[in-house]
Amino acid sequence: MRAAKITAIDAGAPARLSTDLAQWHAQGPSEARIRRQLAAEDVDAAVADRLVRADQAGADWHARYAAHARERDRLTAVPGLSAADRAARVARVAQLRRQTFHASNEALRAQALDGSPRHE
Repeated sequence: MRAAKITAIDAGAPARLSTDLAQWHAQGPSEARIRRQLAAEDVDAAVADRLVRADQAGADWHARYAAHARERDRLTAVPGLSAADRAARVARVAQLRRQTFHASNEALRAQALDGSPRHE
């Protein structure tokens, strides 16, 4: 019953809330301030909690990916490697990805963002 209510509330929430939340997050306000701003937009407390948690989870993932990308770039910065060394580098980057992203969907997302084969 509660989940159905939350789903109904989410469906009825103004589309601009996600844009507002992204802007508020970019400005660096505290979680408490974001909650106050959501309350000012007449957002239900349960929906506000879900939005704040989702926003935090996204920020956490982006921070982990940024750290992964820095380490990946460090590992792949050496040019002119032999085929064996390139294969070892591919294995190290794959191991780094597995260590950083434990959920398979996160690892796949990171691999997709890594993009070019030079990072593999």
